[in-house]
Amino acid sequence: MVDNQTRWVREVAEISFSDDGAPLVGVGTVQDITDRKRMEATLVDSELRMSAVFQSSPIGIIVSTLADGKLLDINDAALRQFGYTHDEVIGKRSLADLGTYVDPTQRAVLVQRLKQLGSLHQFPVDFLTRNGTQIVLEISGRLIELRGESCIVSLMVDVTERHRLEAKIHEQAFHDALTKLPNRRLLSDRLRKTMSSAKRSGCFAALMYLDLDNFKPLNDTHGHEVGDLLLIEMARRLKACVRESDTVARVGGDEFVVLLNELDTDPKASAAQAMAVAEKIRQGVSMPCLLTFRHEGADHPTVEHCCTVSIGIVLFVNDDKNYKAVINQADAAMYHAKRTGRNMIHLADAPVS
Repeated sequence: MVDNQTRWVREVAEISFSDDGAPLVGVGTVQDITDRKRMEATLVDSELRMSAVFQSSPIGIIVSTLADGKLLDINDAALRQFGYTHDEVIGKRSLADLGTYVDPTQRAVLVQRLKQLGSLHQFPVDFLTRNGTQIVLEISGRLIELRGESCIVSLMVDVTERHRLEAKIHEQAFHDALTKLPNRRLLSDRLRKTMSSAKRSGCFAALMYLDLDNFKPLNDTHGHEVGDLLLIEMARRLKACVRESDTVARVGGDEFVVLLNELDTDPKASAAQAMAVAEKIRQGVSMPCLLTFRHEGADHPTVEHCCTVSIGIVLFVNDDKNYKAVINQADAAMYHAKRTGRNMIHLADAPVS
């Protein structure tokens, strides 16, 4: 000890012995290894502190191999996120083996970005927990080397609730609250895209403007609750008459719009296709509706109502500069159908081009 400091030394000695085994002389060296011991102690202390931070972090942390995603280490927060125990995952499974990826291609995209950039920030991935609940985790990751192997350190923040709220806000902004159909705002966006696509492909598209012919008497007689039930039923019927790629929107009280894309390149063939869909809609709407509603003091009365629809159609091959003209022309065609007797279909004479 010098100046009250503890020093570590390493001694190496060699002793010579006589023939009868008695020690004769010893030669040795003494090496001061205090600095090395301090470094080792510092590393151990650092590892202990890092381990404590790793396990106590409220953010999920996973260390996995880059090649196959094998889990090398996982902290308690990540285990809680997925619903597994430490022994179930470490050294045995990858997240893909556990079936936690909703879309396994997301890991391939994540790995590709890591290889290109070395790190990534807030990359959203959809996972399934052990009990089948779907969650969204934002991953911030970095490539590291462990024992000569490329690995990923992933920090995972649960943003499921935030994504749910964002989806709800988007739903409210672009969909009708009653029927859940696209509203006028979303319809305008899809119409612009359809017009641009029609211009590129040369395939006609069609916009139908629909108005229920005898909706007001139902509301006046039975109230808005029954009217709402009819609108919900009409939305269901309209969707059943078109393809998944087409759009059915509610744009007013009892007004709907149907957007058909990718028809024929020939205007006559396209007109025939649109008229066939419109006739299918007209017949589907005219089927009697049984509307059961809750009413104070009554046992779920049922109202039978027969509804008809007036439909105006316009064909177009255009870009988004004239999308308002397409809507206005289809609206005018619908009013023409109403004036000529209702429960009618009117095709505007000249396609917008």
